[in-house]
Amino acid sequence: MAVPVIAAAIAGSGLAITVIVLLVRGGFLLGRLVKQVDTQDAKIEVLDAKIDALTAAVQQTNAILVGLANHTHDADGHTVFTIPTADRR
Repeated sequence: MAVPVIAAAIAGSGLAITVIVLLVRGGFLLGRLVKQVDTQDAKIEVLDAKIDALTAAVQQTNAILVGLANHTHDADGHTVFTIPTADRR
């Protein structure tokens, strides 16, 4: 009777060790995943800043194009461009 009990104890401890190893491995993998997410978040922030800069440049270009399209001529025949400012849009 003692042999089956010992065998069951060994099998149970082996299972416990396996579970502990898997939990530790899972913890390390979760840590790597969190680091990768943080890296991607930083890259997204850089892209957002670049998109904001590009949007500002496009808006400025559009304002200049509106000014070119809405040109007039003064009494001397000179072309006068009216480029809208932020408060005149």
